Amino acid sequence: MFPPREDIRDRIDLRILSAQPIRDEVRFALINNSNRTINLQNSAPWRIVDAYGRTVFRPTALQVITPIEPGDSRTWTWDLRDNEGQRVPDGTYRIIFDRLNESETFYVR
Repeated sequence: MFPPREDIRDRIDLRILSAQPIRDEVRFALINNSNRTINLQNSAPWRIVDAYGRTVFRPTALQVITPIEPGDSRTWTWDLRDNEGQRVPDGTYRIIFDRLNESETFYVR
């Protein structure tokens, strides 16, 4: 009999490290609290989605599988600009992380 498989979604934390609209940036970290390596599909596997579900920003990223070992984290900064370089309006946005074969959604206000 095999032990139950760990649901890795219960072990991934997204922390907003700094949300400073005056400085026009949001810093956030993806933290692996599981006992398995998380494989991200590239070096910046996230996108910002507005309240209507439209992608407003997707960073340029190196196309390499990026592992996050247990206990490690990765930090990114979003400058509150869309793909055209324009400042986004005030509102609620979601950060969606794409792992290999899966996606995770986190909310930013």
